[in-house]
Amino acid sequence: MAGCSMQWWRVIVAIVIMCQPLGAMAQREHLLRRAEIDSLVNPQLSTKAIAALGVDSSDHNLGVIDADTPQQVSYRVRNNTSQPIIITELRSSCSCLKITSSPSRIEAGESLEVVAMFNPRGRNGGFMLNIWVYTNLDSQYPTARLTLSGEVRSADAWLHLPKQMGPLRMSRKEVTIATRGRERIAVANTSTMPLRLKAHTTVKGLELYTEPEVIEPGGEAEIVISYQGEPMEHKTMLVVEGITGKATERIISVTLKR
Repeated sequence: MAGCSMQWWRVIVAIVIMCQPLGAMAQREHLLRRAEIDSLVNPQLSTKAIAALGVDSSDHNLGVIDADTPQQVSYRVRNNTSQPIIITELRSSCSCLKITSSPSRIEAGESLEVVAMFNPRGRNGGFMLNIWVYTNLDSQYPTARLTLSGEVRSADAWLHLPKQMGPLRMSRKEVTIATRGRERIAVANTSTMPLRLKAHTTVKGLELYTEPEVIEPGGEAEIVISYQGEPMEHKTMLVVEGITGKATERIISVTLKR
């Protein structure tokens, strides 16, 4: 009877779990997924191999660096045990930090260099990156963490607007608009003259304007593309006027959706 009671208890628990709101179950799944991702991106250090590897300076700060200049960094890793240690994997937390060293074997009391190349291109502001050192001492968790930090200063004031159209820097050159909808494109005027932009189109109800109407030199604004016509599935182009450049270089692609 005791065994039977235990089985019924398990059935009741299962039913209670299944009857919980789907939102609560989805939230738990979301939290589990976030925990799994975090364990991969920022894994905890091994408790089996505490102090097995020593690093002369595990926190490397580059200070302020230029965005166009890659930086090579190195860490001296030492075997503090009486047995050989095999580095099975060196894992970087960012593709911008490329490890150039290969996994290797460190004899007892010996050391080796872990070398990596940091490419700051496309970055602006402070950063903190990690290199995880995995060894044969733990098949799941890293034995050591090497940290790289600093600040990138870019000479490009419009780094957040990667597209270019004559003197305009833009967040994008294509939009998808629903009927009775609007889409916005962030832009900046890199010229020394004020800009007034417009565009002609054969599609009735399709319009381009800017907010503000005049984009001052060095100023930021938004291109607004509005469609107030009949519902349709259609692809077209707007040729922006008011800036220099060939017509083929002044195109914004527009996709209309019902």
